[in-house]
Amino acid sequence: MFDNLRVLFLFFNVLVSLCLSLAQSAPSPTVLLYLDPSKPVDVRVDNLVSRMTLEEKASQLVNQARAIPRL
Repeated sequence: MFDNLRVLFLFFNVLVSLCLSLAQSAPSPTVLLYLDPSKPVDVRVDNLVSRMTLEEKASQLVNQARAIPRL
């Protein structure tokens, strides 16, 4: 029984260590400047437009354009 607990404990430690190392090496999430009201409007607009595809930009040129859900 104690051997099983040791193996389980060792597995748990390895798993936690792996998760912690992956979390530290993961890139930081992209900053969504266009959602930050403390930033200047031109910075926010540039950030938002830079995230749009050409098709999304074209779709916004018409009257009553639909929202882009991913943004």
